[in-house]
Amino acid sequence: MFTDAEVSCKFGQSCILPCRFTPGDDPVIHWFKLGPKMTWVNSYYDNKDQLQYQHQRFRGRMSLFQDQISKGNASLQLTGVMVQDEGRYRCYTSTITETGEFYINMKVYAPPQKINMKQTENQIICSSGGIYPQPDLSWSISPPSSRTFQNTTRVQKTEELLYNISSSLTLSDGEDDLDYICTISTPSNQRRASWRRGHAEVSCQFGQSCILPCRFTPGQSLIIHWYHMTPTQTGVHSYYDNKDQWGHQDQRFRGRMSLFQDQISKGNASLQLTGVMVQDEGSYKCFTSTITDGGEFYINMTVYAPPQKINMNQMENQIICSSDGIYPQPDLSWSISPPSSRTFQNTTRVQKTEELLYNISSSLTLSDREDDLDYICTISTPSNQRRASWRRGPLVKIISGEATISCSASDSSLKGFSLVWSFNQNQMIVTKKEDEEQRVSEEWKQHVKDVSESGRLTLQHLSADHEGTYTCEVSKDEETNITQVSLSLGEESSEKLVFLSQIREIAPVVWSMSLKYRETDRERERERGK
Repeated sequence: MFTDAEVSCKFGQSCILPCRFTPGDDPVIHWFKLGPKMTWVNSYYDNKDQLQYQHQRFRGRMSLFQDQISKGNASLQLTGVMVQDEGRYRCYTSTITETGEFYINMKVYAPPQKINMKQTENQIICSSGGIYPQPDLSWSISPPSSRTFQNTTRVQKTEELLYNISSSLTLSDGEDDLDYICTISTPSNQRRASWRRGHAEVSCQFGQSCILPCRFTPGQSLIIHWYHMTPTQTGVHSYYDNKDQWGHQDQRFRGRMSLFQDQISKGNASLQLTGVMVQDEGSYKCFTSTITDGGEFYINMTVYAPPQKINMNQMENQIICSSDGIYPQPDLSWSISPPSSRTFQNTTRVQKTEELLYNISSSLTLSDREDDLDYICTISTPSNQRRASWRRGPLVKIISGEATISCSASDSSLKGFSLVWSFNQNQMIVTKKEDEEQRVSEEWKQHVKDVSESGRLTLQHLSADHEGTYTCEVSKDEETNITQVSLSLGEESSEKLVFLSQIREIAPVVWSMSLKYRETDRERERERGK
């Protein structure tokens, strides 16, 4: 009785070729591989294996189940399956009472274990190796597109008769946010991998923390590589074998980069960068790979350091406007309110710091008759802008030891603004941050009588020591308004000071004369006594 069976055996593994017979005395078993020339695989008789006729290629790789032969099991176990083992096998069995033949058609397969995908310049490469039989490779795109993509596929045969396959797909510019799907298939197996090319723009503030986003489809055997795309492609961070790998990290990034460990299994490969520096600016690549998926995500990171504060002050006949720690290189411009056709001479200087930030300063020359004008200094970068205005207020007199100084031309409320009053640009008088309570410095507590909602400052117990320049600085969001007021003694206060000064000068003279008269009286008394 002749029976056929189909058996599929995986390359490199063990495989069983089945064969059964009716148990009987004096069993004889012969296994042959059929072909143009019949090859002897294994023999058993006289109650033992007979290997003298076994073909060399099968030696050490074939075995019967010795404890099962008496039960009618003549199956053969083949180890280390090779492509050359594929073909038709005959199992011949005989006993005293029965003879039989059993045919097995054995097929070998080696499925694609892993698909590798990477991007090289404007091409995506999809490849896999060690496959049998010869595979097919196809490309698809998600979401579907009617666009035709040029691709080239190459197949190579190895010494083990397995196949390596590779295909390159040419990309066009502007084709981000697409999934490029590579499918490698054989008649009995199929594996596919997708590749995503994405792009994002991220702005990070100097000195702060920043997140570079990257996501992937979760899967096994995860690999994450982050690169800073310098001419030498600097290693930023790596993760594989379920842990961070520091060996290839550039020294400049040590202690400053971290993944979100609790989010990796959910497909989050985003990287957190702390203490952002100007040198961190540039293009970054996030490479992710699993058994079934891969991708490259590019992030263009720009660094910014906005002008935090603009300083304005008057020195002789010039207004100085300056700000420090800015990036990228800022522009500075002057304007006047109300607008004027008059041309003002100004000089601007820019300096670069060791941290690659910029300090900028500009001086505007004034004329004596230019009161009641707002001089506006605007410092801007491509993404940020701050401006400050400077105003020379009217001269204020100290009358009876008191004076009131206005912060602006209008008496509108400064609720929600920050307010600073200072004396001669180095002594702080009053500070108030937005909606917080105002704070008066210890040195000025006895002199500050009141600060109104509009920022108007009333002072008391003033003397000649308090003559000078008083500066009011009001800030909110990206704007600062500065008013400088000169304070001097009024006529009444001057007269009092002169009178007191005269008293101080006369008093010693009067005292001296009084002592002289006393000495004269004592001499007269002595004469009378004599």
